[in-house]
Amino acid sequence: MAKKEAIGKEVNGKEGNKKKDNRKKDNSLVFQAYRPLSNWLSARLVKTPITGDHISIFLLPFTAFGFYLLAAGKLLLAFIILQLSLLLDCMDGALARLKSSKINLNGYYYEAIWHEMLFPFFYLALGWYSFTTFGSIIYFQMGVFVMVAIFIVNALLHRKIMVYGLKNYFDKEEGYVVPPPTFF
Repeated sequence: MAKKEAIGKEVNGKEGNKKKDNRKKDNSLVFQAYRPLSNWLSARLVKTPITGDHISIFLLPFTAFGFYLLAAGKLLLAFIILQLSLLLDCMDGALARLKSSKINLNGYYYEAIWHEMLFPFFYLALGWYSFTTFGSIIYFQMGVFVMVAIFIVNALLHRKIMVYGLKNYFDKEEGYVVPPPTFF
C-alpha cells in the first residue's frame, strides 16, 4: 500500500500509525509551508534510524549557530539557518508521530528548552547586531531588557514546571514523559 505523507493519514498500510493532528490550523508560514514540508520529509525518514529525539537534540546547537551568525552580521546565512531550525522543529514531532515513538525525556527536555530560549536569544542577538552596526549601546540594552522580560514572563506563566520540574511529568512505570499543557 502506498505511503501517505500527511499526519493523520495511513502510513505503510498500518492502521496503528494513524494519529489525528488536532492542532489549530491558520494561515501562518508554519502551517502553510513548514508543516506540509516537514510531514513530507519526515515520511522519508521513517525507515531510517533517525528519531524525533535526534532532531530535537540537534536543534539547540543548530539554532545557537544561527543566533551567532545574526549577532556577527551574517544576516542571509543566519536567516537560512533559523528558517531551517523552524522546519526541523516541525519535523521532530511529525517524525515521532509517524514512527509511533513514545516520548523520550531527553528529546522532550531539549525541545522545551529550545522553545523557551528561541525568542529571548533572538532579541539578544538582534540587539548585539544593532549595537555593532549602529554603534549605540541602547540597542544591546534593549535586547537584554527584552530577553530578561521574556524569561520573567515565561517563569510566571510556567511556574508549575519551574517549581516542580519535569519530574512530575515522568511516568516511572511506563518510562516516558506525559506531556504538560502546551506552553504557547
